[in-house]
Amino acid sequence: MRAELPFTVDQVVLMGRYPHADRWFESDADRRAAERAMTTCGCLMFRDRRISTLSGGERQRVLLAACLAQEPALLLLDEPSTFLDVDQQLHCFSLLRDEAAAGRACVAVTHDLNLALTFCTRIIVLADTTVACDMPASEAAANHEWLPLFSSRLRLDTTRDGRPWVSYR
Repeated sequence: MRAELPFTVDQVVLMGRYPHADRWFESDADRRAAERAMTTCGCLMFRDRRISTLSGGERQRVLLAACLAQEPALLLLDEPSTFLDVDQQLHCFSLLRDEAAAGRACVAVTHDLNLALTFCTRIIVLADTTVACDMPASEAAANHEWLPLFSSRLRLDTTRDGRPWVSYR
């Protein structure tokens, strides 16, 4: 969505409800779904602001809320934590993990391998236009053989509390 368009956050999130709308107007159910999504994504307090006044990270949270407002069975997300600060990245991936635990399929493209190892259930690596690796995240956390698909400089370490951590040389 172009940031300079004159929509409020509420309008953008409600756009996610268009597949469910009856004719030209949103129902009370649509408004409730939009409010739930904004609350979940931590952007309800922006609802009356124009999208053009938001930071990149705030805008990213609003776009995720618009996706959640659709109440889809499957979420396909390309770099959902782009423009987010570290705390919001963690919130975003925690939210996606919770959505997946509630039965929604979530597929997210990310280049942040540590977020993927921490929050995802599967790691799928694409290389040379094909699936080069597809394994449970727990297996990826114990096996470093997939890391050279990204860079020969990467290594898999373990944090003090036993979590896998990708670092570089």
